[in-house]
Order: sequence, then structure tokens, then C-alpha cells
Amino acid sequence: MLIRIKVSRAENVNYFGVTNGDIVAIDIEDYLCGVVGSEIGNASLEACKAQAIAARTYAMPYTGDGEYITDQSDKHQAFRTSRMDKDKYPNAIQGVSDTAGIVLTYGGKILKTCSYSASNGGRTVSSAERWGGERPYLIAQDDPWDAAECAERASKGQNVTKGHGVGMSQYGASWAAKNGISADKILAFYYPGAELKSNYGEGGIGMEILTCYQTANRCYQKGRKASHVGILVHSTGANNRNIKRYVYAPDRLGVNANGNHWNKAEADKCMHAFIGLDANGEVIVANTLPYEYACWGCGKGNKGSYNYDPTAHLQFEICQGSATDEAYYRKAVGVAEEYCAYLCRRFGFTSADICSHREAALAGYASNHGDPESWMRNFGDNMDMFRARVAAILGEPAKEPVIGQAPASPTPSKLGDRTLRHGDKGDDVKELQAALAALGYDLGSFGANKDGIDGSFGPATETAVGRFQEDNALAVDGIAGRQTFAALAQAKPATEQPPVRYRLILTGSEDDMKAMQAAYGGTLEVIT
Repeated sequence: MLIRIKVSRAENVNYFGVTNGDIVAIDIEDYLCGVVGSEIGNASLEACKAQAIAARTYAMPYTGDGEYITDQSDKHQAFRTSRMDKDKYPNAIQGVSDTAGIVLTYGGKILKTCSYSASNGGRTVSSAERWGGERPYLIAQDDPWDAAECAERASKGQNVTKGHGVGMSQYGASWAAKNGISADKILAFYYPGAELKSNYGEGGIGMEILTCYQTANRCYQKGRKASHVGILVHSTGANNRNIKRYVYAPDRLGVNANGNHWNKAEADKCMHAFIGLDANGEVIVANTLPYEYACWGCGKGNKGSYNYDPTAHLQFEICQGSATDEAYYRKAVGVAEEYCAYLCRRFGFTSADICSHREAALAGYASNHGDPESWMRNFGDNMDMFRARVAAILGEPAKEPVIGQAPASPTPSKLGDRTLRHGDKGDDVKELQAALAALGYDLGSFGANKDGIDGSFGPATETAVGRFQEDNALAVDGIAGRQTFAALAQAKPATEQPPVRYRLILTGSEDDMKAMQAAYGGTLEVIT
């Protein structure tokens, strides 16, 4: 998704090679890399994640046709190309990457006003107080995080900058993150009632994440920490598509008349999330346990349990429908795939790190269950196909093993770590050039092998990138950003053309023909 920026800062004008007041179009995720570092610097990672989501939500209305945003904080939000540097602002860049596509919504719609400022002095200001327009998620309340950060700064003799005070305090978010509070909790405090939605505006299935921790459950109260190494997928096994059967959040999920949900002390199970229907009949994700906690999900096998370290897995249940309800199955499993992709991006997993309860049991790390395959097979589906679809969402390249050959240890790719443009140099530029060359694009005769692969982004590489963008219906700017990298990951190398064969009919003796065959090769056919 592109966003158009009216540039006026000198560094931005020089970076894009334009004049003051010109409008440039770049990928919104690249734009956010320049915003987060400008707005909150290289703060703690969870603060940068919160800032990235708030900034993305703020920017979304400016992605429409004819819209543009400025690079100035007094008009919109600060954007500086110098802050797109992964070496100097690693947390800011990772904060954008880890939250890619996630925005804040209220009542199913993106926030109309996602305000934030440097500090509120210890108490947030409502939108009605500040500007006269009421927003239910922009309220006045005491802010102990901001107050603590202001006190710390004052004790060190540092300046304290107060902003308009509406919405998230960057001081407060920074203090919270330094003290172990996650981005989702930061955002829940500053935008009460708002919910996170993933892949917003990307035209896919879409996914909404409702945070509703089951605080009465003993697993939550124990708060045992875990360093998760993968994702485990369950299905409930019962024909009940409603999340309220298992999760207590009556305002959004509806009331469980039987009271047999899991948010109670006697419950002996607790998942990180459930996927199923809310009170409005929409398929959503209900995040029921903090991700840093170990869950009580899969029991144990003869080798151990995927609940706990060193093999701990993030685990979620899909509320199962009937064996004939394929429409619900496709929707729920589609959201599960989007959720797995979200978790992979956030925690550094790949599609290969996803397993089912059945697979975990066969491996010796879970109780003997057959889900979700027992449900999947009703619709001709399986876990391999599920993982392949997650891999496609993540843009992972297809892997074709060579028979009889052990896989080589891969060299970590640098491609995609930064946006590449004219003048850049490095191994990631060389990777880009190699990918373009494999697709048949002409890079000139530079480099040791005279193939244009020299690690220097010059005019030939810029032209090749532009042609690739044009061939793949992307915005043509000769700059390799997220959309270009994603398209490259899906592109197939140019097919090698078969050798050209000629049939020559010559006259002469058979000995003459044999002599010619020896000299030039080919097949000898004697016509008498």
C-alpha cells in the first residue's frame, strides 16, 4: 500500500531528489520506518511497536486516491528519512516490522483520530476538552506512566516536553515499555475500547484481535513465563462456533448462559487465543493469555510438553463447526492462517515452526489428540496445506528439495532489511541484483563476472527494478521496498530456453558426412 508524502524537510528533499513541496509515493511500511524513529526515537521495543501501530492508524486515511500527508509533526506526524537507518534505530525499524499491517479499530472501524503527543503531564486530556469533538476512545484519565517518566527526567535534569495530551503519551509509553509492559497493553490503556486488527487494507481475509485476558484462570494467575519456539494449532472438537463457550468477555462475545467458560479458578486449561464467532457472528481472534506466559494447552507426552520451556509453543483453539459447514471452516481457518502469519512476524517464526496437536502428540510432546486434522479432513484439507498457505502469506520462497542431497545451511538473507535505491551499496544490493538476474533482467556488465551483480545500486539496477515493477503491476519508481521484495519472493526464475536444433541436408559421400559429424557434432542421418 502506497502513501503520498508532501516533502519539505531538507533531508527528505535531498533523499528523494525532488524539490521542496513535491509529492512522493512510497510503501506505507517504509514511510512508518521514518515516522517511528522521528516520533519516539529508538525507545524500548514495545514502545516502538505501540508507536508504529498508532502512527499506522493515523496514516491510513491518507492512503486514498488524491490524498497526501506532510512530513511535519505540526501538521500531521514527523517523517525523516535519516531515521530509516536500521543500524541507528533498530528498535524503531523492528517495531514497524513486528506490527506490519496492524491498526487500531473501534466498533470494527479504524480510529478516525489516533492522536498522540510527547507528554500529558500525568493526566490525559479528552478530545472533547481539547478540540470539542468527542471520541469514546480519547478520554481524560490519570496517567501514572507519564508521571513516572516526567519525574525520572526531572531528577536527571532533563527537559520535559508537554504535548496536547490527547491519546498516547510517548513519555508514558516509553516508561511502560522499560518496565515490562507490552505494546498491546500500552495501547489498551491510551485508547480504551479500541481493538487491534491485522492486515488492514491489504484485501485479504482480514483479522481482528480482541484482547481479553482470562484473569480468573489459574494459568493466568500463575504467570509462568516461557520463551516460545513455535505455534501449536488446536480445534475444540465440539460443534460450537461461539468463542463465548470458552472465553469470558460478555460485552463483545455475548453471555454464556451455562457459565461453563474457562475464566474461573477451577478451569484446568488455558490457551493464548481462541478463533470463532463473536456476538455479531464475525470470526475474530480472542487473545486470552499474554504471549510471554506458558499456557495449559496440550498436556504432555513421553518426551515432555509443548506447554513449557525449552519446547514451549504459543497455542490457540479454533472453535469447531459441523462436518458439513465448509463456509465457516474456510473463514475460521483463513483467520487462523492470518493469525499464524502475524505470530510468525512478531516472534520470528517461520511456517515450518507451526504444528497441530496431533503432530505434537506423535512427536511425544502432547496428549493423544487428533485435532485439528480430524476436522480438516472433512473438507479435503491438512496441516501441510495449512502451512503452505501461511508460507504464502509470509512471502516465504517455495522450497524444492533435491533428492539424495542433504540441505545446506542457509546464509542469512539481508534482503528486505532496508529499502534499496540508487546509490546504495552492500550484500543486500547484491542479493537484489542476483534475484533480478535470475528473472532475466539486464543489469549490464559490471562486477567480477561481468553480470551486473556487483553490490552497487546504479542506473542499470534502477532500470531493472523499474521494469520488474512494471511487469508486476507495481508503482514504478525504481526503488526496491516491501512490495517489490514481496513480489520478488513470489516470482519464478526465467525458464531456460531449449537449445535450437537445425536439420541440414548436405550432399557428398558417407565418409565426408562422418568427417563433418566428428568436427561439428550432431546426429548423422544418411539419406539414399
